[in-house]
Amino acid sequence: MSSPRCLAAGSIIAALLAAGCGRTPIPASEAGGARLDGRDTAPSPDRKPAGSDGEGPPVDLLRSDGSCPLDCPLLCDLLIDCQLYPGKHTGCVTDCAGWGMPMKSCLADLLCAGSKECSSAAKCVTSPPKPDLVPSKLIASVKGTTVSYTFDVCNQGKAASDPYSLDLYYHGAAAPAPKQHGDQVQTAPPLAAGACASFQLQRVNAPPGTTQSWVQVDSQGVIAETDETNNVAGPTAATVQPPAKPDLTIKTFNAKLNGTSIDYEIEVCNVGGAAALLFRVDLYYTRLLAPGVLQIGDQSTFILSLAAGACQVVKRSYQNAPVAIYSSWAFCDTLGTVQEVSETNNAAGPKVVTVAAAPECAGLCAFSIGCGVFKVLELQQCLTWCNGMNATQKQCATAANKASSCSALKACSLPPPPPPPPPPWACYSLCTYLQDTCKSVPGGNLPACIAACLSLPSTKLQCALDGMDKKQCAPILLCLL
Repeated sequence: MSSPRCLAAGSIIAALLAAGCGRTPIPASEAGGARLDGRDTAPSPDRKPAGSDGEGPPVDLLRSDGSCPLDCPLLCDLLIDCQLYPGKHTGCVTDCAGWGMPMKSCLADLLCAGSKECSSAAKCVTSPPKPDLVPSKLIASVKGTTVSYTFDVCNQGKAASDPYSLDLYYHGAAAPAPKQHGDQVQTAPPLAAGACASFQLQRVNAPPGTTQSWVQVDSQGVIAETDETNNVAGPTAATVQPPAKPDLTIKTFNAKLNGTSIDYEIEVCNVGGAAALLFRVDLYYTRLLAPGVLQIGDQSTFILSLAAGACQVVKRSYQNAPVAIYSSWAFCDTLGTVQEVSETNNAAGPKVVTVAAAPECAGLCAFSIGCGVFKVLELQQCLTWCNGMNATQKQCATAANKASSCSALKACSLPPPPPPPPPPWACYSLCTYLQDTCKSVPGGNLPACIAACLSLPSTKLQCALDGMDKKQCAPILLCLL
């Protein structure tokens, strides 16, 4: 009667059990072929080939005590079923001759016990029957915006017969998972047992910042390995510095009263690491808030080039400024043509300057309003008009005032009165003219034109309105630049 130990075996083990399990060990005098201890043994009359059909190689490998067969085909069945051997069955049988006796005996014990537990079989594998690819020495070096990654891959197991993939991950907070595709993939040739190979991968045009990079070999699991948990190397840090850029700023901004004019001095500096090419500097006579990009000033100038670390002084003057209190500003790169390190340091101001009327202008304007030269609400225009008189004109007007003679005042050769402030509807009129007559504003863009017009300084708007009064389109467009 067969023992329970042998009945527990599956069909693939049946031949082995029939050959060795539950039977009296074959005496050395009856066993055929060479023994493991080097002595000859006599053939056994009841030995049969392995396999249920009676065919196949004979079970001729026995332990020294003859208690259990060490049949390589059956041992390989177990290893391949458990994915502990990467190649084909025939290759396993060939390799089996080189395995150590402890490994063979351990696997045979499992088979004779009717066990096919893969975890137990894995413990028997004392000499790796599979490749084991391990990446190491991952280093990242940065030159400009190119990051070069160097690393080694070593095969700590059996020779790898197939090519394998190398996946590079540009950035990740954690190690990449199996089956996770990298940002860059390369195929590497087979690697012999114990051999190592060095590789270099490059990332070009990397964005500024610091990354944590990784590499993984055989990410898709094409090659069965002894250890599938050591295929990742990293992380390695790589810091790409942002490219050098210009940085325009206004170092000094001054405004001084010079008679009835205001003189301005603007010192523009490039505190960045690269030259700034062709940018515009604008001067604003008066405004409540700091100007910004695309907000046109009263005066402007273009600077063709400003080297890194260099400065340039721009001088401008507001001739015969109207009587008022001015809050002046300056702004560099008004059109936003220069990509800078910082776009928030381009304005300077305000500089407050008061243009007051001459002492005699108060009485002269009161007289002029009485004579109908100005209206009551046009006092500021009158004061500006008075400030603009030369000595001869002012002497004539003062004499008429003393004589209380309006006719004498009108007989003086006086400057023309300054224009009144543009009316609230001036931008609508101007944009309609540009759209309908000048054909400079495409249809449907009238609201955008009006919005842009409302941001113009009064000097620019008045210039454009004067061009419209003269029915000249080109001067209007020049005033808006």
